[in-house]
Amino acid sequence: GAVVSNAFTVTDEEGRPLALALYPGAAAYNHSCMPRAAMVFKGGSELEVRTMREVQAGEEVTIAYMDLGPPRHQRRQQLCEQYRFDCACERCGGYFPAAGSSPAGARRPRPGGTDSSDEVRWLGHAVRGGAGAADDVLQEICCDRSGCGGLAQPGAAPAASHALSPGTLAQQAPSAGDAAAAGFAVFVCQRCEKPCPGRHLEAMARAARLAELAYAGGGSRGYEAFAREAVAPLRRGTGELHAARAQAEVAAMRLAVEEGRWREAEEHATSGLRLLCLGRPQPSPETTVHLLHLLKLRGFLGKLQDFESIRGAAYELLEITHGVHHPLREQLREIAG
Repeated sequence: GAVVSNAFTVTDEEGRPLALALYPGAAAYNHSCMPRAAMVFKGGSELEVRTMREVQAGEEVTIAYMDLGPPRHQRRQQLCEQYRFDCACERCGGYFPAAGSSPAGARRPRPGGTDSSDEVRWLGHAVRGGAGAADDVLQEICCDRSGCGGLAQPGAAPAASHALSPGTLAQQAPSAGDAAAAGFAVFVCQRCEKPCPGRHLEAMARAARLAELAYAGGGSRGYEAFAREAVAPLRRGTGELHAARAQAEVAAMRLAVEEGRWREAEEHATSGLRLLCLGRPQPSPETTVHLLHLLKLRGFLGKLQDFESIRGAAYELLEITHGVHHPLREQLREIAG
C-alpha cells in the first residue's frame, strides 16, 4: 500500500536493516537508477540525504528506491510492481553522463586473481564516479560448449522473474530442459554465435536467484547460507561483472565472518569489491561499507600490501558517501595496518 511504497528501510551504520520508517521529506525525492544522492543513517534513525556526484544548477536531486545492482529489466520490473511506475531514467534509457560514466577506463578484471594495483584502480573509479556496467555485461554467462570459451548475452527480453522464499525455491525452479517454457531469454554466444542450452540457463538462473535471496536476507543466516551454494556456479558460469556474482560474494563474506572463517571472508570481500566498483553506479554507501569490511579483514590477517593506499581511497569515499562526521570515520581511523 501507500505506507510500504513511501517507507524507508532504517539501517545501522553498516547498512544492516533494522526497521521500516516514514520520512516525509525523503519520500518527496524521485527515483533514478543513476541517482545524484543517497540516503545514509547515523546515530540510530537519523536520516541524511547526501549528494554522490556534482549537481548542476537546475538538475533534479534523485535517490534510489532499490538496490541498483540488477540489470535494467529486473530494476524496472521491481519498480513497477512496488512503486507503480515505469522507470525511464538516464540509466534505463541508455544515456550516461560523459565524465567518468563508464568503467571502460578501469580495465576488466583478469581471470585467475587480482593484485593491489587492480584494487587501487577500481577504487579510483569508484571515487571518480560512474554509471556501472552495461546491461548486457551484467547478464553475461559463459558458453558451455566445449572449447568455445566465449560469453553469451541475452538476445531477447527476459521474462518476469518470480519472488522466491526458502520454502518455495525448489518448487518454483524451472523444469530441466525447458528454458523457453520457463520464460528465459535466448542467450547467444558472442564467439560461436550459438544459443546456450536451456539446462545451462536454468542452472545459472537458479544460482542467481539463490544469490538474490542471500543478499536480501537482512543478515539472516538461513538466507545467507544460500550464498555458499551460489558462489561456485556463478564464478564458473557467468561473466566477470555478472550482477548476481556481487550479491553472492557479499553475502558469502557476511556468512564467513559470522562463522569465523577469516581468510575465506577476505577472498569474498576482495571479489565483491571488484564487482561493486565496476558493476554498479559509483560512488555508493554500499561500496564504502564493503571496503571497510575488507580493510578490517586485511588488517586482522596481516595482508598489508598497499594497505595505506587503499585506506586513503576509503577516506575519500567515506567523505563523499557518509561525510566527515559519520561514526564510520572513527572505525576507519581505528583499523590497524
